[in-house]
Amino acid sequence: EDDIHFQIYADSDGGTIHFIYAANYTRNIMYIEQDKYEITPVSINDNVGDLYISIDGTEKNSIIWCDEQSRIMFYLSADIDPESLILFAENRIRK
Repeated sequence: EDDIHFQIYADSDGGTIHFIYAANYTRNIMYIEQDKYEITPVSINDNVGDLYISIDGTEKNSIIWCDEQSRIMFYLSADIDPESLILFAENRIRK
């Protein structure tokens, strides 16, 4: 069974970062309306994933990636630029 954890970080201006991870995932549990995003493959600490960049700026930019070795799926979403989002992901989850 999936073991899902949610974390939400907020700043004083009301901005939020949503971080979700699912240990022992058995299926794709993350859903994003793909027609609202430009999708680009990314690598987060040698793990493959997809970067979802909001086309019109009304959605949060997001990354979904998987660590196949430990069987953990990650989702990170925030109102920050794609480069900062990738940096946050790389530093949130270390090798």
